[in-house]
Amino acid sequence: MPTERVVHEYEDDDDAVVIDRGGGSSMGVVLGVIIVLLVLVAVWWFSMGPGTASNGGGSVDNNPPAASAAPDNGGGGGGNNPAPSY
Repeated sequence: MPTERVVHEYEDDDDAVVIDRGGGSSMGVVLGVIIVLLVLVAVWWFSMGPGTASNGGGSVDNNPPAASAAPDNGGGGGGNNPAPSY
């Protein structure tokens, strides 16, 4: 004895409301251009512009020569320097 299958068909409600603001993708393009310009300005600022750490164009010696062990000040006493004879 075969049983009968009941198939329920559902209709999709067509109540979807679509609001078209008319902007399309232009808002995204404008935001993208503004972000790209801000990134370029930031790169310029820190690489070549006023945000660079410079001291007026002079060169800075970051590796100066080491100081001597004992300065030769002519005084008698310590080290290998003989006392001056007057």
